[in-house]
Amino acid sequence: MLVLVSPGFGVVPLQRVLSISSRDVIDPGRRIGGNWDPYSNCNPCLSDDEVQFFAMSGNDGRTFVTRGRAPSLWTFYYLPSDHGPCQFQSATLQVYQNQYTPFICIQRPGFLFIAAPGSIDVSAPPATLVFQTTDAGVIDTAYGMPIVEFFDEYGTLLAQATATDVSNGGTTLQINMPDISSCYTGTYGVSVKNAMADGTWDYFGVAIMDMYGNDPPPPEPDPTPDPRCWGYEGMGNGC
Repeated sequence: MLVLVSPGFGVVPLQRVLSISSRDVIDPGRRIGGNWDPYSNCNPCLSDDEVQFFAMSGNDGRTFVTRGRAPSLWTFYYLPSDHGPCQFQSATLQVYQNQYTPFICIQRPGFLFIAAPGSIDVSAPPATLVFQTTDAGVIDTAYGMPIVEFFDEYGTLLAQATATDVSNGGTTLQINMPDISSCYTGTYGVSVKNAMADGTWDYFGVAIMDMYGNDPPPPEPDPTPDPRCWGYEGMGNGC
């Protein structure tokens, strides 16, 4: 008689910090839980497969749910006893037998700003940009106007501009559009910084923007192999 054995599935808690660049980092020692979605398909599954779990991610940031019901949908969540920045976040994800599924926690350090417009044509950018938050009074002009910086996915500073106007009780700022001609089509991180009394800058806000109209050039083609190096004939020809 053929006995089906469900090998279970793995979960990898990751933290995604929305700041100057969005990157996922492993999150060891986090208390997470999961519940199987009874309305999802599961084939093959066994009646004694696990349908709920509570665990802590290991030093490598991973958790394996032995005999966890898969392939199927699961809802994962950080337990209330986990007092980290991901507390109470959850996500419903597809899992597969003997595979690890990333469970991403979104962190928003500082205050979230919304850009207007939020999507820009690099070849015809607007003259000005407006950034707005719902948190009153977070923009401080006591020691000068804030600055806005634009970063790519690798954290490289691409452009910077100083605010020309702050309004609506310190919730809105406006800048003149900096030179973004070097930006390719994609998503970019924006940081907002207040000027401090000692001349430094205090990072306090983040925004995400899309740019289009300037596709990156195609990658360089692979070099053509030297025909003298093909097969056994190439041996002894410096190949």
